[in-house]
Amino acid sequence: MFWVFLVAGAATILGYLLVPYATLAKFTGNDILETMGREFLEQPLLTKIGIVVVALVFLFNLTMTMLKGRKTSISLVLMIGLWGLAVFFLFSFYNPHNLVLDKYFWWWVGLSGSKA
Repeated sequence: MFWVFLVAGAATILGYLLVPYATLAKFTGNDILETMGREFLEQPLLTKIGIVVVALVFLFNLTMTMLKGRKTSISLVLMIGLWGLAVFFLFSFYNPHNLVLDKYFWWWVGLSGSKA
């Protein structure tokens, strides 16, 4: 999963640098689910889906490791925080037309990312 995340991240950065933004939005499916153009949440749809897949595999590995090993309150608090971070990132897929709602959900994604 590390290599998948690395290649997807490099492809996204190269896309931002080498392809015009409008073309990149059309090529990556922004017309299906409009998520580009939002500050700090402007990853193309394919990149966001990749982030979710890699994060879920990472959390699955950590959770299974923790359940098999010694369970402490610190590890439980850390796992709850990581699962919360993953859940709050899902708000980045929702792009309401109302600007107030958009900033509300944007805040939850940004707040959860700043705590990690």
